[in-house]
Amino acid sequence: MDFLFFKLAHLIGVMLLFIGLGGAAFVSYAGVDWTKTRIKLVTRMFHSVGLLLILVAGVMMVHELKIYEGGVPLWVKLKMAVLLSFGPLFAVLARKPNSIKIILPLSVVLGGAAGFLALYKPF
Repeated sequence: MDFLFFKLAHLIGVMLLFIGLGGAAFVSYAGVDWTKTRIKLVTRMFHSVGLLLILVAGVMMVHELKIYEGGVPLWVKLKMAVLLSFGPLFAVLARKPNSIKIILPLSVVLGGAAGFLALYKPF
């Protein structure tokens, strides 16, 4: 498989991650009871599959580029930290619906930071 395949999988993972977060944010904002609907299952599935795709495709892209030979660059480590910080956002949003005012801007900032690191590779 080539680099572009993994890049496409990575981008699909990003889309799934934000669809899951957006769906959870909408349900939280609308005040829908999580326990009586399948919405929580579907949004958690989008979020989890998105995180998994981002992780696997990102590691495979680093492998394809062979940039790990002299040690993993700092920008890759920072992107991994950003990815790991996306994990608990869904759980916080599902348990505390009032946190939507913090979670949504934070997810946009984290996504922007990941995009900046991927495009500019500053470190």
